[in-house]
Amino acid sequence: CALVFWSLASSATAQVALTPPSSLIKPAATDRQRRLAHRYYDALHMETTTEAYARAALKGLFPGESADQKNQLEDLASILTHMRAKMREKLEPIYAETFSERELEGLVQFYESPLGQSLIAKQPEVGARIAPFMRELTNEMMSEMMAKSCEREPSVLCSSAKPRSPLAKPLQPISDASPAKP
Repeated sequence: CALVFWSLASSATAQVALTPPSSLIKPAATDRQRRLAHRYYDALHMETTTEAYARAALKGLFPGESADQKNQLEDLASILTHMRAKMREKLEPIYAETFSERELEGLVQFYESPLGQSLIAKQPEVGARIAPFMRELTNEMMSEMMAKSCEREPSVLCSSAKPRSPLAKPLQPISDASPAKP
């Protein structure tokens, strides 16, 4: 009898622990939410903007027109082409379940508007212009994180007078003269 009680109590405790708070439980998306999420995804032009944004960001990180860069961009385009259906399949339900009908209506209205379409069209350019700054910011953040880590727990990476992040050196553009990989 005690074993049965313990088993039931353990099961109930585990169920309570695994049940998310009611604030995190969202009702299933309605058909209208799914249709709006589909329009929202279409308005974002994910199929073309993802590739354009990635190409622009890579060019911002690695300026120039080396053969390696051209090959990487072509590889990226090929990979993104294969990923498009998966992206739609995964993202649309997330949008439908996350946003209310009213929010989706507003998103669709904005992104289907001339202003929304202008924003989407200019994102790759913005990404390319932001990429060099983000690289510098990332290097700075990594250096600060290493310094804080060294203050708490010195290690081999902290042996020099000034701790250096593994990314402290700026990224260099890829060139044809890159050393051959073993």
